[in-house]
Amino acid sequence: MLSKKNKVCIVGNSCDVLEKNIGEFIDSHEVVVRLNQPIIGGFEKHVGQKITYMYICEAFFPNYGCKMRELSDAKWFSRDNLIIQSDAIKRTLFQNGTMLFPKYLKEENIKIAENDIKDIALSNNIKNVNIEKIQFEKTSLNDVYNGYGKNKFGSVFSPLSGTGLINHFLKTNDSVSIYGYTLDYEDKPYRKYWGWPPESSNPDWHKIKEDVKYIKGLIESGRVLVL
Repeated sequence: MLSKKNKVCIVGNSCDVLEKNIGEFIDSHEVVVRLNQPIIGGFEKHVGQKITYMYICEAFFPNYGCKMRELSDAKWFSRDNLIIQSDAIKRTLFQNGTMLFPKYLKEENIKIAENDIKDIALSNNIKNVNIEKIQFEKTSLNDVYNGYGKNKFGSVFSPLSGTGLINHFLKTNDSVSIYGYTLDYEDKPYRKYWGWPPESSNPDWHKIKEDVKYIKGLIESGRVLVL
């Protein structure tokens, strides 16, 4: 029986969430944070449905995501798939939640993302749209990532969004709860609980084992509680 509860619960998208039915417990947190457009409908008993904040990186917007497909040749960046996932955006808007964008986006790309959100709001007769741009804190994990140099696209490797969100909410909270993070990545590659893409967290951009090591350190220190 789950009893200990932090103010903030950050819900990841790992298929591990299907092993428990704790949706109601997740929704009982004061602040529920989700990321990158999870599919919630049909999975409520596992992941709940409350959304206080929805963080979305650039790859997961219906229009901009299609441009990303051209760059990465990732077939799952289809407009149809990303529109299906816009259900999470609609739920955020209906609950008067806040969309979180990464500050590193170029202004023109932020405008594309904002227009995506506003189009969804307009088509659902939602007037209030809350958007906030956030900058992830630099930590010791960034120093580790810097040691890997640049990827094949000429860009630097970067920590996962889920790791960045943990650090972001630890700035204003002594501890946070997490759920749906794959912490045994070496044995079980990260996959999203709704089934596609078949494998996520592209190794061309992330060094997932470093994120796992970093998060485990936060767990050992008591700053992160795993549900």
